[in-house]
Amino acid sequence: MNTHTDITEFTGLDILKIDIANTYGLDKETYSTRLEWVDTKLEWFKQHKLEEHLPLYALHTIAAEPLLFKKAVIAYDQAMSTGTTNHNVFMDATASGLQIMSALSNCKATGIATNLVNNGVRNDPYTLVTDRMLELLPNSDMFEGLSKSEVRAIVKKPIMTYFYNSTANPISIFGEDTPEYEAFLQALNELFPGAIAVMNIINSKWNSQATYHSWTLPDGHVSHVKVINKVVTTIQVDELECQNTFKYSCNFNQPSTKSTSLAPNIIHSIDAYIVREVVRRCDFQVAHIHDAFTCHPNNMPTLMDQYRIILSEIANSNLLADILSDITGSSVQLEKYNYDLSSEILKSQYALC
Repeated sequence: MNTHTDITEFTGLDILKIDIANTYGLDKETYSTRLEWVDTKLEWFKQHKLEEHLPLYALHTIAAEPLLFKKAVIAYDQAMSTGTTNHNVFMDATASGLQIMSALSNCKATGIATNLVNNGVRNDPYTLVTDRMLELLPNSDMFEGLSKSEVRAIVKKPIMTYFYNSTANPISIFGEDTPEYEAFLQALNELFPGAIAVMNIINSKWNSQATYHSWTLPDGHVSHVKVINKVVTTIQVDELECQNTFKYSCNFNQPSTKSTSLAPNIIHSIDAYIVREVVRRCDFQVAHIHDAFTCHPNNMPTLMDQYRIILSEIANSNLLADILSDITGSSVQLEKYNYDLSSEILKSQYALC
C-alpha cells in the first residue's frame, strides 16, 4: 500500500490502463491524461455496442510500440473478463543518472526536471532542454525548419553524453564556440545545476597516480574499477617493401591523467545499488532492464513507492561524501543544497513513470 497521501493511489486495473497508454506513446503525459484517453476509447466501444475491448487493436498500427500495445490490450481484456492477468508492466525512471545526481546534491532544480519534485506535470528533461534552447535561439540556422520533436532528437544524445563527462559529442553535434553550443551549456546549467556540481566534485577527486579506484555502496557491494589507459604505437616491419608501418593499440592498467570515467562509474554503481535495493525490498517478483522495472500490475504501486523511498534515503544521506572518502583515503566533507529534497521525493508522482 502506498503510504504517501500526496500521491495518487492506483489499482492494478489503473496500471493496466496506464500501460496501454504508455505503449501507445502517451508516456510523457500526466497519469490523468493517460487514464482519460483509455477510458474515452473504451466508452466509445461501449456506446457502439462493442462488448469486447479487443477492437482497441485497431490502434496498434499507429502506436509507438505496436506489439507491446497489443499485448497490453489483451491483458486488459483478460482482466476484465476473468478478474486476473499474468501480464507484467514496465515503469521507467526519468533519466535515472540525473535523478541520482539530484539526490546526491539535494538540488531542487534538477529534482524538478527529473520528476523527483512535483510541479504538476510529467517533466521530460530532454524536452526541457529543447524548449530552453529554442527560447535562446529563435533564429538558429541549425534548427530552422525542424519540429520540436526533431530538435529534441538532436539534443537528447549530447545531454546523455555530457553527463557521462563527454564534451566531444556535444561539440561534434553543435560545433565549438557556436550559439547552439553556448545555448546548450546555458540550458544545462539552468536546469541541472546540482548534476553539474556533482560531476565537477567527482572529477576533482581523480587520483592521477592510481591504478584503480574503489568504493563501497550502502549495501556492502564494493565497486573496484581499474584505470585503463589506451596506448597507440607505431609498428614498423622492415621486411615489407611498401606500407611497412601500421598502428597498434592496446589497453594497459596504468595511471592516467584522464579523469572523465570516474563520474559515470560512480553514478552507474549507485544506479545498480538502487536496482538491488528495489528487488530486495519488494516481496514479489521483480525484473528490470537497467532503470526500467517490471512486475505484476497489482504490485507496481508498491514498487514505485520503494523506488521513491530509496531515492529519498540517498538524498538524506552523505553517500557521495562517503564514496569520495573511500576513493581518496581521507575524510571528504561536502556541502549540499539547502533544500529538503528527501521529503519531496516521497511525494513525487513521476519518479518512475
